[in-house]
Formats: sequence, C-alpha cells, structure tokens
Amino acid sequence: MSVTGGWILVCVLSLVALVASQTTPVITDFTAPANIDEDTIVETRLTRIACSNPGDSCLCNVLTMTPNNGPFSVFKKNGDVDFYVYYLGVANGARLDITTNPTYFVTIECFDSTRTNSDTAVLEIDVQQNQA
Repeated sequence: MSVTGGWILVCVLSLVALVASQTTPVITDFTAPANIDEDTIVETRLTRIACSNPGDSCLCNVLTMTPNNGPFSVFKKNGDVDFYVYYLGVANGARLDITTNPTYFVTIECFDSTRTNSDTAVLEIDVQQNQA
C-alpha cells in the first residue's frame, strides 16, 4: 500500500508542478484611445499590445469588434517581437467615415503558446475628422 500511496503522491506533486508552471498572459490595459484620421487610406500601425507571459510567448488576435467587421486587425510585421493593432487600409477594408462610425471598440485576446490560458483587453479607436 505504501508503494501505491507513494505513486499517488508523486502524481499529485507532478500535477501541482505542471499547473504551477502554466502561466497566464497578461495584457496591460490601454490607457488612452488610439486615434486615426478619417482620410487615412494606407495600412497604418496604431498601437502596441503590451502582453507579458513569463516563460512563454503571447499569441494575440482580435476577439470581437464593434461595429462588426471594422477595418482593424492584430499581427506582427517585419520581424516585430510584439503584436500591434493595425488599420488595414482601403485596399483591405472599409474607408473610415466619422459620420457612420466615429468610434470602434476592439477586444483583443492574447493566449499562451498552448492556447489554454488567455487575457483580454479593449482598445477604443477614435476616428478623427479631416482637418483643412
């Protein structure tokens, strides 16, 4: 019985060590809205996603967007270490129109490398009126 009890103890300790080694990504909340001019037509990087996950990487994407199907996405580009929020430009999305959609809310989700733990944060993107 002590051999079985010892084996169970080792299994339980291994499980505790495994759970303790799993980390959850943490996205630093956005402190201010991102702004974009209404007349922007090319792909534009808006803001960095500050995600930390000790001992593991962060994998980030757009979870939801209001209004739906807005012209924004999340990705890494040109060897970036971090993920960024991008306006996709008129070639890949809709034109910005302050009268139709003056503000977008983009919910960003970041996972660990196993996609078992995640965190979310909401970025407000305000469309700025064209200036003479």
